[in-house]
Amino acid sequence: MLGARLKDINICALSVLALVPFTLETLVFSSGLISLDSSDKDQRLLQNTLIFGTHFVISLLVIFPLTYRVEITKKLFPKLKTRYTFADAIMPWLAMLSIFMSFAALVENYFRNAKGVDMTFFFYSFDVSGYLIYSANCLTLLILAAITYKEEYDYALPSLRKKR
Repeated sequence: MLGARLKDINICALSVLALVPFTLETLVFSSGLISLDSSDKDQRLLQNTLIFGTHFVISLLVIFPLTYRVEITKKLFPKLKTRYTFADAIMPWLAMLSIFMSFAALVENYFRNAKGVDMTFFFYSFDVSGYLIYSANCLTLLILAAITYKEEYDYALPSLRKKR
């Protein structure tokens, strides 16, 4: 909301790109489209492959728009002040970390459930790493919003009056 209040397309676009994976995963897993239950031993390989594969595909969908966010935003909104921010350097790396974690969990799932190897590092750390990545995205956006707010208002108290 601060991005819209400041009329900063950079914060708004990055916020949308940070929320897309979270929203898609919530829709897919909360709606029951893909069940998170893998209690049946015979179906664990397939079920966990669907879960980790969905995370992997969603993360892959976001990496391109994050990498070329400035160019895409300039094409879509040519009249708005689009600029490269420090968040444009950090958020693609966080997305690549998410892609790596999903791919590593997929590989580990194959070795654990198809080959019988006792590997569980990525399986048990997958949700924690996802929360950490999402939190790092939120922190990056919060810092960007604070910097933009300082540049716009110099930390003055917000007012309902219009600027002169």
